[in-house]
Amino acid sequence: MPGLTLDGVIQAAGGVLWRGAGGKGDEIEIALVHRPRYDDWSLPKGKQDPTEHVTVTARREVEEETGFRAPLGKPLLGQQYTFWREGQAVAKSVRFWAMRAPDLPESPFTPNAEVDELCWLPRTQAADLLTHERDQATLKSLFTAAPGTSTVLLIRHAKAGEKKAWKGPDIERPLDETGREQARAVRRAAACFEPSRIVSADPARCVQTVQPLAADLGVKLVLDRAFSVAGYSSRPKRSLRRFRDLMKSGANVAVCSQGEVIPGLLTEVAKSAGLRIASADTPKGGMWALSIDKGQLVAAEFFGDLSPPGPPADARAGT
Repeated sequence: MPGLTLDGVIQAAGGVLWRGAGGKGDEIEIALVHRPRYDDWSLPKGKQDPTEHVTVTARREVEEETGFRAPLGKPLLGQQYTFWREGQAVAKSVRFWAMRAPDLPESPFTPNAEVDELCWLPRTQAADLLTHERDQATLKSLFTAAPGTSTVLLIRHAKAGEKKAWKGPDIERPLDETGREQARAVRRAAACFEPSRIVSADPARCVQTVQPLAADLGVKLVLDRAFSVAGYSSRPKRSLRRFRDLMKSGANVAVCSQGEVIPGLLTEVAKSAGLRIASADTPKGGMWALSIDKGQLVAAEFFGDLSPPGPPADARAGT
C-alpha cells in the first residue's frame, strides 16, 4: 500500500533509538542504520501507512529497521525536506520520538535489503557518522532534556451519545458506536507509549474508553473519582495532587478523564513547569502525551484525533 500523502507531502515517522542510563549528562548509545539503496547512515524511519496513526508508524518502522520494539518517549525535532524522484521534487515530512531500547540478551536485528547494518555509537560519534544534517539536528534535540523521560497520557473519554437522550444515571452512560471506534483508536495509539499503569475516572464512558487498552497490555484498570467532574469540582487540589503523584512515579501512565477536568490539570502542571499551552481544550477521544523528567513536565504533545487517516481516495469504496 502506498504511503500517506497530505497536501502533496509524504508523511513519515521514526525514532531516535537509544540505550543507557538516560540522564541528561549520561553517556548513552544511539542506534544508526545503514541503507544500501542510498549508501547512507540514518535514523530509523519510514512512510506512514494510510491505515495507521503516526505513533503506530514510528514504532513499526523502528522495529522493522532495527528489530527493537520500543515505547515512544518525548517528541523530537521533526524534519521537512525535498528530494528528487524521477526528475520531480518530492516533499516529505517526518515526525520523530525518543525511543529507549529494551534490554535484551541478544540483538534482534536481522540484516535485510532495506537495512543491512545496525550500529550503536555514543552521541558524538553517532552525530559524526550520520550522513544528513537533518538527522544530526533531530539527534541533538534528544538532549534538550534528559532522554529518559516517562510519559503520562491524559485522555478524554470517547463519545457517549447525547446526555439528554440517556434515561439512566449519567455515570452509567455508555459509549456510542462512534465512541467505541474512538476507544479502538485510543487502544492502538496509546499502546505505543506502553503505559504500565492505567487510571480512569469512574463514569462508564471513561472506563470503556481505556478498557480495551488495559486488556491488550494486561494492565489492571484502576478507578479514581478524583479525575471525574464530580471529584474535581468538589476537591480540585486533591485531583491535582493525585495527578502530580502519577507524574512523580517515574512510570508510563494513562489517565482517562473528562473535558471539564483536563484543562485544569494540564494548565496547572504546565504553569509550574514554565511551559505555555495555547489551549488545553481536548475533543472526545483526544489525548495529550506529557513527557516527564523527575516529576516535572518538559514537553506536551497533543493528539486531537487518534484515528488512522484512512486509505487513499482511489482505494475507498464508491470512488
